[in-house]
Amino acid sequence: MAKTRIRVSANFGHNLEANAAFLEENEAPQVFETLLDLVFDRLIPNLESHPRLGRDFLAHAPGSEEGKLLQSRVVKLLQGAE
Repeated sequence: MAKTRIRVSANFGHNLEANAAFLEENEAPQVFETLLDLVFDRLIPNLESHPRLGRDFLAHAPGSEEGKLLQSRVVKLLQGAE
C-alpha cells in the first residue's frame, strides 16, 4: 500500500513556533524536542499509513456563518489540490 503524502499548513508551523516559545519561557525546551519526536516519528508516519485517521471535520456543519464560509473555502481549496 502506498503512503499518503502529508502536507501541513502554515498555521501548523506557527503553532509549533508558539509551543517552542512557551516551553522556552517556562524553562522546558526539552519538552519541545519530545513533541517534535512524537510528531515526526509517530504522528506523521501514522497519518501517511492511515490517512483516514482522526475526525472528518468536513462531515460536521459549522455553527456560525463565519465557520460556514471558512469551511466552503477549505472545500474549494481541497478540490483544487486533487
